[in-house]
Amino acid sequence: RDVPPREGTAGNDDQRGVYGPMLFAEDEQAQILGQIESVEKPGIAYKSQGQRFDAWFATPLLMPRLLANLALQAGVHLYAEPGNVVFGSGRLISLKSDDTQAVEFKPRPSTEKVENLLTGEMITASNGAFEIDLVANDPVLLRLHEKL
Repeated sequence: RDVPPREGTAGNDDQRGVYGPMLFAEDEQAQILGQIESVEKPGIAYKSQGQRFDAWFATPLLMPRLLANLALQAGVHLYAEPGNVVFGSGRLISLKSDDTQAVEFKPRPSTEKVENLLTGEMITASNGAFEIDLVANDPVLLRLHEKL
């Protein structure tokens, strides 16, 4: 929180697209798949460790074909609903849709609440599902809170 923006744009030269903080991968064991152009730092990386496959991205806005190829590399058969993207790690989940809509999100059964980290809103489950309001092309970052 409260970290000043770094030099970088959201894929164009329009300074209204500047975002921050700028995050990038630093891992000597990782395979670098893409760079953040404006700072020439790794923006997409992955590595395999035994049966584990980790992928890291500097942005939640990824091309569906890239996601499918990474999932295939990790041994996962990817089922995707057109226009919606879900990804995450541990207790953090990002949701994005091409359309403004309310979606029903069903994480693992031990999840009691989800926190929208961008707004601070806490959402409680109803019948094991969470209703999340998505605005077209705006990612939502959620933290899962487990039952005690």
